[in-house]
Amino acid sequence: MPTVNVTRSDIRRRKRTLGHAVRDVERQVVVVVVVVVVVVVVVVVVVVVVVVVVVVVVVVVVVVVVVVVVVEVVVVVSYGKILWVTNPMDTNTRGKNQIFKKKCT
Repeated sequence: MPTVNVTRSDIRRRKRTLGHAVRDVERQVVVVVVVVVVVVVVVVVVVVVVVVVVVVVVVVVVVVVVVVVVVEVVVVVSYGKILWVTNPMDTNTRGKNQIFKKKCT
């Protein structure tokens, strides 16, 4: 096996090279950690936004359905029942006090 002469400058150069390599790996680890954290934060924000949008849409749909049902109930109660009014077209012997059922149109 041949002998290799290693000088102090060789050792210093190798240490410097090793230090640069370690620093490069540290930078890469930091970059990977930052990217993972950013991706996780973005995913969480997107999920929260989607959940909020779904909740808002559900609330709006429920409010619209409730308003439509209430309006329909009011209309049915107001116009669907027997409304006692004077029938101007009545020619019966009872005269203008004849009552009739007004239907909703």
